[in-house]
Amino acid sequence: MKHLYSILLSCFMMTSLYAKYDILHNKFEYNPASAKIDSTRKKAPEKNWKEKISFGGNVSLNLGNNSFVLLNPQIIYKVSDQLWLATGPFYQYQRVSFVNGGSFSSSVYGATALARRVVARNFFAQVEYNLFNFESGNSARRINGNYGLAGGGVNIGQNFALTISYVLFASPNNLFPFGNSPWVIRGGFFF
Repeated sequence: MKHLYSILLSCFMMTSLYAKYDILHNKFEYNPASAKIDSTRKKAPEKNWKEKISFGGNVSLNLGNNSFVLLNPQIIYKVSDQLWLATGPFYQYQRVSFVNGGSFSSSVYGATALARRVVARNFFAQVEYNLFNFESGNSARRINGNYGLAGGGVNIGQNFALTISYVLFASPNNLFPFGNSPWVIRGGFFF
């Protein structure tokens, strides 16, 4: 639970810091000579909430001892041109092969929430929180878990982005949802 609070606090801080930036730099012009705010500058027309909504998602594929396929459609809310918030369900098929010759496969269901902030022309920073449900390796019982990621990426073209993230925490028992590596590389589309 402490990790959830850390992720939510980071998202809040990220949102509030950049909201100040947008208000100060995009809506008003500060004139240091007169120490007054010049509100005569014409404002860009405000977009309604429907114009700020877009769709996207991630597709991941990993083959090897720990194979999985991830499908993650998302709905994206563009708070500003620099800050995006997204959420959506995900489905992951996972198959693990053990050294002793055995194997285990499972379907993982879950939901994701993320905040993405543009830091340079095509580059962005991102934090992500995921809740998931999967079958335990010891029984057919399903277990709930969560994990948090932080990282960044690059927009390639109009509608495609590559991200690299690090798993900050994972439960239960620090089980990495992507095999034995805490690093996650993804490609995603948005429209």
